[in-house]
Amino acid sequence: MFYSGRFRKNQKAAKGFMAAYLRSMRDFEKMPIEEQQKIVAKYFPFKVESQALSTVHVGTDGEVDAGYLSSIQDYSLSAGMIKKKLKPEELYDLSWLEAARAALGPEK
Repeated sequence: MFYSGRFRKNQKAAKGFMAAYLRSMRDFEKMPIEEQQKIVAKYFPFKVESQALSTVHVGTDGEVDAGYLSSIQDYSLSAGMIKKKLKPEELYDLSWLEAARAALGPEK
């Protein structure tokens, strides 16, 4: 999830948006796969196979898959798209996620 500089300055909105996003991820993961496919079909102009729905790279706790991001960087570096690989803490700010987790509490 990327926040613009302007959006990040509005702390209340940014934290609220992250909490809503995290809540939606939790709800989505609890749904039967058929229901997930109906929702995805509504917003994507192509068929999404059920296996693809299980490869979301953000968990229901919002944790970022650092290994996945590292592999994207490896590819981008080898393809000359980036000049150097960044450490995870240089790629993202987890303060928004931590605030969302605090607001929602642990996943049930």
